[in-house]
Amino acid sequence: MLLFYSLLYLTLFEIFQVLLLSIFAVLIRHCLSFVFNALYVNVPMYCLFQYTFAPPARAPVGPAVFCK
Repeated sequence: MLLFYSLLYLTLFEIFQVLLLSIFAVLIRHCLSFVFNALYVNVPMYCLFQYTFAPPARAPVGPAVFCK
């Protein structure tokens, strides 16, 4: 009986662990995709905004460097 309970506990623990890992993997992937989308979308838009409405008199510093 003890063996049965230990096997049941281990099986449930493994299932729970796999579920937790999959949930964390989805969350991490979602957050990373959000961060990368923000980087790839906002940096060129910021550069476009900066160059359109305030053309730099000197070499651009900061996020505008990525726009070249």
